[in-house]
Parts: sequence; C-alpha cells; structure tokens
Amino acid sequence: LSDPTLHSDATMREAYINIIHDENDRLKNMVTNILQIAQLKKGQVKMNIELLDMHELIHKVTDSISLQISAAKGTLNLALNADEHSVFGDRSHLENVVINLLENGIKYSNGAPEILINTQIQGKYFMLSVTDKGIGIPKKSIAHIFENFYRVPKGNVHNVKGYGLGLGYVKKIISLHKGKIEVQSEEGKGSTFIIYLPMKRD
Repeated sequence: LSDPTLHSDATMREAYINIIHDENDRLKNMVTNILQIAQLKKGQVKMNIELLDMHELIHKVTDSISLQISAAKGTLNLALNADEHSVFGDRSHLENVVINLLENGIKYSNGAPEILINTQIQGKYFMLSVTDKGIGIPKKSIAHIFENFYRVPKGNVHNVKGYGLGLGYVKKIISLHKGKIEVQSEEGKGSTFIIYLPMKRD
C-alpha cells in the first residue's frame, strides 16, 4: 500500500486491503483458538450455563455464516426435526462449536459447499449433525482429527488455511457439556459430524 505506483489504482489497492483484512481475521482466529485450548487444558474456562434454545442458536449461527456460504456459491439447508430443543449449555462456546463445524464444511468442500444441519431427539440426548459433501477424511485419520494441531496428511487439504485446532476445541467443549461427538466420513463423498448434548442437567 505504500508503493506510490498503487495510488492511482483503486482496484489493486482495494484488493490488497482485502488481503490484509482476511489475514488479520485468520491470525485473530488462530490466536483465539490457541488461547481457548490452553485455557481448557488448565481447566480455566468458565462455563456460563443457561437454558438454551438450540434451534434459535442454530438460526443465529447460520445467519452469521450465510455470507461465507454465498461467497462460495454454496447451499446450507436446515432440517431441524427435534421436538424438544432446549438444553443447558454455554451459549458462546456452543455457537463456536457449530461455527467450527460449518466453516470446516465450507473449507473442505469439493467445489461449491453443500451443507445440511439436522437435529433430532435420540434417547436422553439432543442430537445435532452437520453434513457436507466435501473431500472426506481417510479412515486412518479419523481417530486423530480431534487431536490438537493434527491435520489430515493428504493432497490439497494442506492448501486449506488452518492449524488443526478447531476440532480439538470442539471435542473439549462438548465433553465439558457431558456430551459426545462422532464423525462419519468417506473420502470423496463428505463427512458428518454428530453432536449429542444431554437434555437434562445433572
């Protein structure tokens, strides 16, 4: 931007400003994730537990991420089928969990992302799943994806910006809510992340 030859080229200047903005956001997210993981390891994260409407939370998150979906020329569909959708949880952390899963669905898409969010009641759990039709995860890597800093060592996955912190954070937050998370994936066909949150507070 300090290059005098750019002063008269508004398009190029705007392009560089956008790059700076995007990289600042990426750095901010990386630092935030590292701090969250460090706090979780030390048991220093304070959970502000309240009764939440998970369908309302999902709508809020999907509204905030709709621009990213549109920019990628993708689609995001909701199948919110749970008859009961109130759980006790930390609003901020659960929003971050859903955002993490949705952003992964966008990043690891094969072309325009196609993402589906589904909710159901399964026994004593509120079940939320995020399905994409992206590049999928190799079987040998599935057992490691929730480890901090782990990234699937294959092909163009390393061309995607990220530091392998998101899913480690997601699993720890779900564990703190006394829930569980599962993943189903097939290379070339996509992935489904399934979260189970207890309907009642212990």
